[in-house]
Amino acid sequence: MPDNLVKLTIEASGGQSAKVVARDFFRQSDALINALAEVAKTTQGGATPEVRYRIASLSANSPAVATYEAETLDFAPTVNFDRFHKAFDKSIKAVATAAEMPGYVTASLLKYLKELVAPIGATVHTARIEIAGSETLLDLKFRQRLASIAAKDRIERGMFIKGTVEAMNIHGETHRLTLYPHRGPEKVVCIFEKELKLKAIESFGKFVRVHGDFKYEWRAVHPYEIKVSDIEFLKPVAEIPKITSLMGIAPNATGGLSAEEFVEGLRHG
Repeated sequence: MPDNLVKLTIEASGGQSAKVVARDFFRQSDALINALAEVAKTTQGGATPEVRYRIASLSANSPAVATYEAETLDFAPTVNFDRFHKAFDKSIKAVATAAEMPGYVTASLLKYLKELVAPIGATVHTARIEIAGSETLLDLKFRQRLASIAAKDRIERGMFIKGTVEAMNIHGETHRLTLYPHRGPEKVVCIFEKELKLKAIESFGKFVRVHGDFKYEWRAVHPYEIKVSDIEFLKPVAEIPKITSLMGIAPNATGGLSAEEFVEGLRHG
């Protein structure tokens, strides 16, 4: 099978006469595509993969068989499909057999794989994924294995992060804004109490420091959600002085000594 193809086979429960439920097929198909995208993102160092999948062939009988063809988005650099398809195969096999989950298996990947196997044991008997010249069986044992992996979120309290508020939802009982940090994650959802509503509204479009309790996915470096305790207004990034702006503001600070002589004097008293 070519490097850019992925095959999903779904066998319905109930024997040869059973039919695959359409809802299950679309659910498992979407979960597979999302899992592939997550591995592609991890393989590319966190960058959003510039890849999409088209259905190259489809058989609706039981087993239902769908073949997906990966292609690079228009104007995007060429993607090494073999590289990240092999990474996906390596990841899913690690989930099935590894005593300890390797670092490249993320919480998001586990979430999509759990969605992929959710119908197994009910309306679906088994599923199989063929990718990069290899095959993985998804059965009830695999589903139970996934359920046993402890991949819980963690919370770190009393943290803060700087960024710009560029989206907000304050409809009804919903109180949340989206912060686009100056450094770190692409964006973070911030949930605040109604007492901070006016301050949150004032923060829209501004550079702020958000304080609160940070929620992280299992193994994640950056938070995905913040329970906000306060919002602090900061100067826009463009107005923050740069180190180069300090040059020459105190021309006699060294008392006529060269920089080298001044530092040497500090070292030796």
